[in-house]
Amino acid sequence: MTIEKCAPAGGQSETVRKLAGLVQRRQLDGVVLLSPQGFTYATGLRIVSHPLMRWRHAAALVGPQDLAGVLAIDMERSFVADALPTVPLVVWKEFVEEPMEALAGLIVRIWGSGPLRIGIETDFVPAVRLDRLREKLPEVTWVALDEDLETLRSAKTAAELDTVRELSLAADEALRVGLLGAKVGQTEAELGERIVSALYASGVTEHRFLIAATGIGSQYPNAGPTTRRIAHGDVVRVEIFGGRSGYQAGVARTAVVGAPTADVQWHWDLVSGARRAGLEMLRPGADPREIYAAYVEALGPLGEHAIAFFGHGMGLDMHELPYISATSTDTIESGAIIGIEPFAMIPGRFGFQVKDVVAVTDDGYTVISDLMDGGELFVIDG
Repeated sequence: MTIEKCAPAGGQSETVRKLAGLVQRRQLDGVVLLSPQGFTYATGLRIVSHPLMRWRHAAALVGPQDLAGVLAIDMERSFVADALPTVPLVVWKEFVEEPMEALAGLIVRIWGSGPLRIGIETDFVPAVRLDRLREKLPEVTWVALDEDLETLRSAKTAAELDTVRELSLAADEALRVGLLGAKVGQTEAELGERIVSALYASGVTEHRFLIAATGIGSQYPNAGPTTRRIAHGDVVRVEIFGGRSGYQAGVARTAVVGAPTADVQWHWDLVSGARRAGLEMLRPGADPREIYAAYVEALGPLGEHAIAFFGHGMGLDMHELPYISATSTDTIESGAIIGIEPFAMIPGRFGFQVKDVVAVTDDGYTVISDLMDGGELFVIDG
């Protein structure tokens, strides 16, 4: 184990100030953030191998005032040290050292070895690792902060909003490019390739998820592209999440090849109308259950095909608070970013889906994935 110095060159970030405020409110000595989402929220860094191999533990330690220390694996030492040049950094050696022992040493160095109250993400830390921490730090009381952290992250900072807005527009543009280039005879895989290529051309560094489903395959909620060829009359459903710096935003669109039949238009009008009904109720303090009820009512006969939510937060996770569902009591705050997702899969026939990213404002909302109109059915020349 080595200890170095590493700290944000730009000074204390707004997310760190929010975390420090939580530490103070809960009367803690500090919080240890071990999840990829928590680490990014505290440091602004995404360690690419962290979510892929969860045993490559990284941790950010935040105290009542600031980012107090960082733990990283030796493989990622140079990246973390260069990005955070003055915060204490402990590096542990993969396959040689136990990461929780290294973390315990960092905690003692920063906060001492006496009785402490430290917040932790119990829904992420494996039980065997938490047991090791308890063994090494018997004087520490570990406080579960999962709900507190999710709630804290639901209202975004200005910098987070800018990032998610850029990713939303990139995803929307990638889908637009894909649908403009779609044609009869093209495979779903070719459509997906065009979407992904357009996304990366925008400067996005990762994509998390891709749907390119046509015809009867559009009925399946999470259908990836296949070698099926697009045909006249097909309903085409596409979705992609773009990612950068640990954040992601996803957009979904539905199209039809050639002029829509009366049947397809009837289904679409219900989905589009339900989208509008839900959005009309979206504002700070709105009851998610009432929004969801209005959405389902507007779906009319398609209500039986409604999924369990009308919308969900997004940012560091693809799905996060607040949820808009029949049972959600989440608080909708100004600053929340929500993926609004009208959804109706008709078994044996086709599926309709729209996902727009909206930012909740003081007096309502703003659609930030607005290059295409989510309320309109896109028509592919056929």
